[in-house]
Amino acid sequence: MIWMITVHKGFVKSFLEGEKDIEIRTRVPKALQPGDIIVVAQSGTHNRVVMRMSVMSVIKMGPGEMFAKYWKGIQLNYLAYDEYTRKHEWVYGIRVKDVAKMEGELHTSDFGISKAPQWFRQVKETKKVLDYLRDKEMLGQS
Repeated sequence: MIWMITVHKGFVKSFLEGEKDIEIRTRVPKALQPGDIIVVAQSGTHNRVVMRMSVMSVIKMGPGEMFAKYWKGIQLNYLAYDEYTRKHEWVYGIRVKDVAKMEGELHTSDFGISKAPQWFRQVKETKKVLDYLRDKEMLGQS
């Protein structure tokens, strides 16, 4: 499946530079699986799609355990992490691979989504989307 999420600018940079390889979320779709593709809209850019990545694994843990074990891949200071996860029994770490910058001027509408989602949104696998990702060698890499 292909999913879209919004990620803050600093984290986009960290993913692209290879410093960050885990996206922390307090909930994820049950259908999210290793091998799925995530296209990322950068927050504050009026629905601009800036990168893509493949899901390597989905990790579910208590917030403290997640931070203790994966703090380096999360790339978030503890105070910000604690503020985000404080009210949750479980957090999810989406470990990713094959992170790549999207070339050209792409918007969420190019993927059939009118507004950048704060949470995961499944992308319709239209011919246009599949052709684009195939051209960018994203399909079949996982």
